[in-house]
Amino acid sequence: MRHLARKIALEALYRFATTREDPIQALQDIKKREELPVQTLDYAREIVTGVRKRLTGIDALISKNLKNWNMERLSRIDQAILRIGVWELLNQDVPPPVVIDEAIRLAQEFGGEDSGGFINGILDAILKSGV
Repeated sequence: MRHLARKIALEALYRFATTREDPIQALQDIKKREELPVQTLDYAREIVTGVRKRLTGIDALISKNLKNWNMERLSRIDQAILRIGVWELLNQDVPPPVVIDEAIRLAQEFGGEDSGGFINGILDAILKSGV
């Protein structure tokens, strides 16, 4: 259920990053397109809302842990995956190893060839920094 919710949140946050479309509206569009369990949609909405509320702080944590990179150089998919991962690390509702594993799975499914390792490295560095 939560993996599917993360995938839905990823789509909504990706659409937000590329078109500035309200991610809650994107969730509504996805809901019209797909039959989703209520808990799945609720968790996707929680992720999207949480990321939007804490976007500046989340992006600052990501930026602080990028070596020789900046947010603008990241693909929009990698940005969205990192934002979800950082929000979940900050939320502390999901154990950190699960957060990182889920982010890697999303990166392997939707990101580029090196996205999984890249996402793993950034989230691990953020976790080790004491989040």
